[in-house]
Formats: sequence, structure tokens, C-alpha cells
Amino acid sequence: MKIAVVIAFLCLLGLSIAIPLKPLWPKAFAASVAIQKSDDPMPGFFRWFWDEAQNKDRIDGLVTFQGERYFAEIIFDHPNGREYNIFYQGGLVVCLMNKINTTIPKPNFDNMEFIGKAIVGFEAANHWFVEDRAKGFTFQIYDSQATRRVLRFDIDDGRRHRAESWTFFEFDEGPQSKELFEIPSAIKSQCTQ
Repeated sequence: MKIAVVIAFLCLLGLSIAIPLKPLWPKAFAASVAIQKSDDPMPGFFRWFWDEAQNKDRIDGLVTFQGERYFAEIIFDHPNGREYNIFYQGGLVVCLMNKINTTIPKPNFDNMEFIGKAIVGFEAANHWFVEDRAKGFTFQIYDSQATRRVLRFDIDDGRRHRAESWTFFEFDEGPQSKELFEIPSAIKSQCTQ
């Protein structure tokens, strides 16, 4: 009887400290994201659309240029290596087209280590960590213990003394409409390279 109690206790203890499966980055989603950068006291907010089958990203949000605020749509057409930056302000629309000159994170969790638990936005989360000492980066991710969706990730660039936190307020997994990545012909015909 005592042995059965000890075995039951050890099983419960093992379950309570079990390491969860590593998270997976979804193949397609739409998400609302808040971003905080260490070199900018003003938080940012944007919508992010990704579809692996189309190999395209889209970011929508407010940007500041020359002291003025614009609504921006940035479309990353990865198969063609093109980035479209479309800026709206009142009746003004400006479209700039160039080679893709920035990266959009697509986290790979293969090297992530489970380091514990946390709470993100009042939701119980798993906490993952990886450090790339050669490049001076650390990367942390938090995923929901219940749904496994990504809740937040933190990036620290030790060499540039720069850090960012991305918090996901919604994360709708699933294929995205191809129309999201299409530019109306009236605007595309005016794009400046």
C-alpha cells in the first residue's frame, strides 16, 4: 500500500514538471501585435498577415515620417523579392516598391529550451529561451499552456544594445485570402521604385 502511494506521488510529481512539446510557428495567420522597442518610448501596434502557401507577409499600421503620421500597408512578396510600402494620409497615397530589405521573424523553435512558466496577459504560458552567443542575440517566446498559440516573443540584440517585445493580442491561424496581398491596380501603376 505504501509503495502504491509513493508511486502515485512520483507520477503526479513527474506530471507537474513535465516539459511541454515545443511550439510550432503556424503556416498562415492574421494577428494583432503590440511592439515595444527599447530605443523608442512609444509603443507600436500593427496587424500582421502571413501565408506560407503564398509566401507573402503583410503588415498594416501607423508610421511616422518627417514628423507626420501615415497609415502604412507593407506587403512582402517573397517569391519575387519585392517589398511594397503603401502610405495613406487623407487623400494622399504613395507607393514605393523595392527589393525586400528587412526580415520578418519566422521563429524556429528547434533550439529553444523550456525554462519555466509565466503569465502573459492573464494567460498561463510556457516560457522558452535560446541564446546565440556568436551573434549576441537572445530570443524568448511565450506560448499558451492551454491552446499553444504564441502569446509573446522578446528579442535582445546585445551587440546593438537593442531589444524588442512583441505581444500578440489575437492570433487567428488559417489560410489568408490572396486579395490581402494584392495591390489595387490604380495604386500599383503609380508605384515608384
